[in-house]
Formats: sequence, structure tokens, C-alpha cells
Amino acid sequence: MATEIKYTNRYDKILTPQQLNQTEDFVKQTYVDGMLKMKEDNYRTNKNNKKFKRVTYFLDDVAEDKNTIAEQFCNVEENASCTIRYNKQTANGFTLWDVQFYDIDGQPAGAGGQEVYDSQGRIVYSSSFYEQTGQLRSVTKVMYANQVENAWEDALFDFHFSFDFDTGGINFTISDTNHRYHWLMPQNIDVEFVQGEGYWDSHPYYHSHLPVLPQTPII
Repeated sequence: MATEIKYTNRYDKILTPQQLNQTEDFVKQTYVDGMLKMKEDNYRTNKNNKKFKRVTYFLDDVAEDKNTIAEQFCNVEENASCTIRYNKQTANGFTLWDVQFYDIDGQPAGAGGQEVYDSQGRIVYSSSFYEQTGQLRSVTKVMYANQVENAWEDALFDFHFSFDFDTGGINFTISDTNHRYHWLMPQNIDVEFVQGEGYWDSHPYYHSHLPVLPQTPII
């Protein structure tokens, strides 16, 4: 197996060795055979100048165990927590992962959720569940514009679906990720968005929290 390590900032920009030596805020990305296996997000808070580490681990080997991975990377002294992605599924160029969060003591934190990534490694779907019942709590779908180097600069709209545990109701909002067009709703997205009439109707994946995995290669 071929292993490659990259160091980036939190916006996925590659850091030079000189830049890496001058900062404590960086992301260490480990690739195995060209696939992202682990991310270590190292940062220091402005509030109390405290260092933290967040490890994201992609568990795509059935021989690997979530609890063992959590015990290996969670660390109280280093303030290191862990997120494990597992149960990988693929369709139409998209990848779906189940997600479980672990606190610095290695214990599960919350009920987890799911995430979907496109072929460029950009997140297009994320969800969380109620810890008490495992029911769906919230969903966010991300729409991207033209392809550019920085994925976060390319993010266009966030579609938020919130589920009320008591009433079963759904609250739906759309936000402009980079504050280019201000807040939008479905009825005026075609008017406000510069790509013109019919744009909303041509992207049905974002009209609802379902489906999770896109059913077509283009969304």
C-alpha cells in the first residue's frame, strides 16, 4: 500500500514546509493508495489559547473496529476527539458514510449521522440524529457553483431541513453560503440567482431531505 501525507490549512490549501513551521493550525491528511484515510485537524482557540485535535477516520476495512480506532486516537491530555466514517456506500459518483462522533475520552458522543461526498470530495449532504430516539434531527444539503480550486469558495447554497421531535414538523430554509445573494427561498431563487430562470426546478435533489444518495450523476 502506498501512503501519502499532505499538510493543508482548514480551507484545504496546501501548506509549504515553511508555512507549516510557522503555524499550529493545520490539517494533516493521510492518503492510502490515493484514497483519503485520515485527517488530523490541529488548532488553537483564541478564547483560552488551548490546543485541540480532531481526528477524522475513514473506516473502509471490515477488519477494523470503531471502538479500537476511537481508543487509539482519542486522548484527554491532547484534547483529541475522533469522528469515524463507516458503512461506505457509492452510487452515481457519490459516496455515503455513516458517521459516529467520539469524545476525548473515547466514548461515543451523540447518535451520529450520515454524510455524502461528491467525486471531488466535497460534502453535499450531512445529517444528525436525536440521541434519545435515533430519529432524524437535521439535514443540510450543499449546492456548488462552477468548479474552482477552493471548494468552500465554490459552495453556493445551504439547504437546511430541521425536524421537530415533538410535533414531527419540518422547517426548511436556504442560506447563501458565501453571502453573495443574501437569504433566499424557493419561490424567489430563480429571481435572485444570476444563473437565471428555471434553476430551482432543474435541481430537485435539494427540494427535500430525501433522497440521501443522489439518484443521478448531476445534481
